[in-house]
Amino acid sequence: MIDNLTPEELKLFMEVANSKIEDEVFMEDGHNYFPLVAKGLLKEIPNANFLAASVILTKKGKALYKQILEQQEANH
Repeated sequence: MIDNLTPEELKLFMEVANSKIEDEVFMEDGHNYFPLVAKGLLKEIPNANFLAASVILTKKGKALYKQILEQQEANH
């Protein structure tokens, strides 16, 4: 699955995955999360702020994050 991500998408995915703000990242930061949502790694959550939704990792996203962490551990 990592191979399906562009370097920009991977960087953005890792920013979301590493964020521990209740597993939720607000999308008002100007990043385009749609490619990651379309690939099933993130889920969009509407909120009271109509200017931006939030994104959280899906089960698929959590599995990818775990895989990335395991690869990083193996490389160290």
